[in-house]
Amino acid sequence: MTTTSTIPTIPTTTTTVKMTTEWLHVPFLPVPIPVPIPQNPGAGEPQNPFGSLGSG
Repeated sequence: MTTTSTIPTIPTTTTTVKMTTEWLHVPFLPVPIPVPIPQNPGAGEPQNPFGSLGSG
């Protein structure tokens, strides 16, 4: 039995936020998975949603 893996194509839409595709390599999958990541201009530091918590 032969299995063929198909990667779904992601439609590219024109938005104000630039999207870059980062290839995610999963150990148990033979094919990398394209993951769209929003590129924010000027976002140099990692975003921490819990950064504002516990400051007191």
